[in-house]
Amino acid sequence: MKQRMTRVLALGLVASVSLGAACSSGGDGQTASPEKVLSIDRARIYESVADISEESTLVARVTILSSSPTAISDIAFTRHSARVDEVLAGEVVQGEIVTVRQAGDASVQGDHIPILEIGSTYVLLLVRHTDPRTGELLFLPTGATGVFAESNGTLRHLDPESALPPQEQVVSLDDFRLILSGT
Repeated sequence: MKQRMTRVLALGLVASVSLGAACSSGGDGQTASPEKVLSIDRARIYESVADISEESTLVARVTILSSSPTAISDIAFTRHSARVDEVLAGEVVQGEIVTVRQAGDASVQGDHIPILEIGSTYVLLLVRHTDPRTGELLFLPTGATGVFAESNGTLRHLDPESALPPQEQVVSLDDFRLILSGT
């Protein structure tokens, strides 16, 4: 039986966790617990899907099969098991099961990209990276903005702070393929 190679795809570039105390108090006069917020720094602002794809080494349509929380240096992440449904660019094999590592989890509010949902399909634009601590092959989202949710052949960009033009925020999968091909 042929074994499938597992790769790790990471969502989140440079992450930091900050604590912000809630300012409201309940009727008992007690202040609510601090809320964790995960902040992702951006090295570059991407103004088009073409800009993101130029720096991506992998663009794939995936379905999330399962998720579990994890932490690296006290920073929350979620590990997703995902099936590659279609390779739009790059060298991952269709049908391969990959691990997607995303900054944040159910207890840490991400301020950019929501946690990927089990059973949902996404198009991810990623760049190859090797984890310096473990030597593990990773793929990071290009500019922390290369995440699109797919529903019925329509892609919706999930980064609310994105500089992508409106016509690329919501786009058909067929038009997305054309953007990637440069036509």
